[in-house]
Amino acid sequence: MDTVHTGRIAKWDHTKLFLIICVVMGHMLSRYLKTSGTAKAVYYFVYLFHMPAFVMVSGLFSKRVIQQKKYDKIFGYLVLYFFIIFVNFVAVYAFKGKISLKLFSDSSPAWYAFAMFAYFLMTVFLQQFSKKFVFMFAVVMGCMAGYDSSIGNFLAISRIITFYPFFLMGYYLDSNEILQFVQKKYIQIIAAAVLVCTAVFVYRNVDQIYWTMNLLKGKYTYDTLDEYVQYGAVLRLFFYVVSTVLSFSVIAVMPSRRYFFSYMGERTLSVYALHMFFVYLFFDGMKGGAFLRSIWPEHYLVLIVLVSFMMVVLLSWKPLNHLVTRICFPQKIKQ
Repeated sequence: MDTVHTGRIAKWDHTKLFLIICVVMGHMLSRYLKTSGTAKAVYYFVYLFHMPAFVMVSGLFSKRVIQQKKYDKIFGYLVLYFFIIFVNFVAVYAFKGKISLKLFSDSSPAWYAFAMFAYFLMTVFLQQFSKKFVFMFAVVMGCMAGYDSSIGNFLAISRIITFYPFFLMGYYLDSNEILQFVQKKYIQIIAAAVLVCTAVFVYRNVDQIYWTMNLLKGKYTYDTLDEYVQYGAVLRLFFYVVSTVLSFSVIAVMPSRRYFFSYMGERTLSVYALHMFFVYLFFDGMKGGAFLRSIWPEHYLVLIVLVSFMMVVLLSWKPLNHLVTRICFPQKIKQ
């Protein structure tokens, strides 16, 4: 089993750390999608699993809050939503000279915080019904939502509906049973093979499959699929399966021992809340992208990835995480 440190299980901390690195790296690489096939491939591969896995893990550890109806913690996600919108508003104004504020139709990473707020409230109500019925209903709604052109970024409704099955999956599953399953050696070997094969497939075929990217983000209707509009629900169901397999594969390959960097998995909140500020600072304020490209023109993307790692390390600084927690979830730090 996993080595436990202060009541925490290393595998889950490593999973959260890897996923938040994917989030930051994805937003960094998004600046190069039109100029680099490698950036496009990495970006697509990451989007196949990183948000579904994050939502699922959030659902996995939501049980006590939902079952005990801890509304103070639930509403903390609403505070977090507005906090991120404010931080990003300041960043865009400071580094791009633009005034842009969309309180209820924001498409930045803030949507995830609002989705968590919605998921907790929805699940508090739906937990009284049959698990199978609720889960199947959520999957059907997720597949059908893409046909409704009235659903969009407003209150992140499209993404909330699309990713809700993953939250329910986490909520209904038992974390100990998952650990017992993924600790099996043959499962870990299969998981590693699945991830490697998927990454290679994406790298070699990204230009042919990239038209499905809008399905992975969950905020677009099936109209963006052109001649495949009528198959939107089937394609989404297919990606539900793919994302689920990849999410469990990621969990399986995460190390179970604690290392010197494991603590960062405990502090993903500050990374999530503040990383876009530093992305704007790096690219628009410091012109860091052009600087790195001038240093190593042939392999500047390697430097971009390294900067992403450094950003995660910086934003995992304990005082920063404590500050964000105190603002958004003060009940978590009460003695």
